[in-house]
Amino acid sequence: MGSQVVDNKFTWVIENFRTLQSEKIYSDEFIIGGCKWHLIAYPKGHKAADCLSLFLTVAKRESLPDGWMRDAQVYLTIVNEHSQSLSQLKEFRKCFDEKTRSWGFLEMLPLTFIHHKDSGFLVNGELKIVAKIDVLKAIGGILDESEEATQPLKKRKQGNDGNDTVLSSSSDLPLNNTQQLEESFFEVNGFYYSSVQVETVKHIFQAHPDIASGVQTKCQHLRTTYINILLGVIQTLCQPPQELTDDDLKRASYALACVVTAGFQVDWLENNLHQVLENKFTVLIGETQLLEMEFKLLSLKLERIELEASMKQKKEEVAVAKIPLSFDDLL
Repeated sequence: MGSQVVDNKFTWVIENFRTLQSEKIYSDEFIIGGCKWHLIAYPKGHKAADCLSLFLTVAKRESLPDGWMRDAQVYLTIVNEHSQSLSQLKEFRKCFDEKTRSWGFLEMLPLTFIHHKDSGFLVNGELKIVAKIDVLKAIGGILDESEEATQPLKKRKQGNDGNDTVLSSSSDLPLNNTQQLEESFFEVNGFYYSSVQVETVKHIFQAHPDIASGVQTKCQHLRTTYINILLGVIQTLCQPPQELTDDDLKRASYALACVVTAGFQVDWLENNLHQVLENKFTVLIGETQLLEMEFKLLSLKLERIELEASMKQKKEEVAVAKIPLSFDDLL
C-alpha cells in the first residue's frame, strides 16, 4: 500500500482492494499538525453497512502528553481517477482528545459504486484515498522516542491478506451514524450537506421540489452520498462539451442511473445529459466542417493570389501592346 504526505494531505493507495479479505485495514502512520494519525478502512463495510467505512484516528496516543487536543477540519476523499467531479468528498470538524480519538463515516461510499467496472474508483485494482487535515488548534506535541518507549504498545495481528489489522476497542469508533453529523453540515429537505454545498442544493430543490420524493433510504450518509454523486454529475455537465471525453459522459450516465435507482426524479438532468451529448457531437462535426471550410478558403485565397498575379502580368502585356509604333519602329 502506497502513501505520502504533501501540504497537510495524506494520500493512501490501497492495492488489490477488490480481493482484500481483512475486515479492517490501517494506513501507514503520518504526521500532520504535530500529531500522528492513520486512517482505518473497512473494505466490506462496518456494522452491516454495504458501504466503504472510513475513519481518521489518532495513532500512538501514548506519544502525546496528558491533556493533548487537536481541533481539526478534516476532508476525506475517495478519488475517482477518471473524473475529479465524481470523486467522493466528505468533511467534518472534530476536536480529537482522549475521549474522542477517532471519527469518520460508516457510509463513505456504496461498495457497488466502488466495484463497478466503469465507476472510475478502482484502477488496476487500486483505490486512492486522500485525507486533508487542517489543525485549527493544538495542545501538546509528540513526545520524543525515549518518552514514547515507556508507554504501553498497541497490540496488532496480521490480516488474512497480509495487511496489519489493529485490535482496537469500540471506543475508537463513532457509536452510530448520527454521531458523525458535525456542526459544519446543514439540513436541507431531509438531507445533510457541507456549508459550501448548501446554496447549490437549495437552488436544486427550489427548481425541482420533487427530486427526492421517491428516495426510500433513511440513512443520512447514504442519502448525502447520492446527492454528492448528483452534484458531481451536474458539475461534469457544466464543463465545456468539447473537454468531456466519451468516458466522462459514460460515467456520468452510469452515476445518473445510480441515483435514479435510489429513487431520485432527475428526468431534467437526463435531458441535459442528452443535450450535452448532442452539443459534443455538434462541436465535433462543426469543428471538422470548419476545418474543411478553412482549407477551402485558403485554397481560394491562393487561387486569388495566383489570379491577381496573372492579371497584373496580362495588364502589363496589354499596356505594352497599346503603345503605338514610332516612326523609327517602322523603318
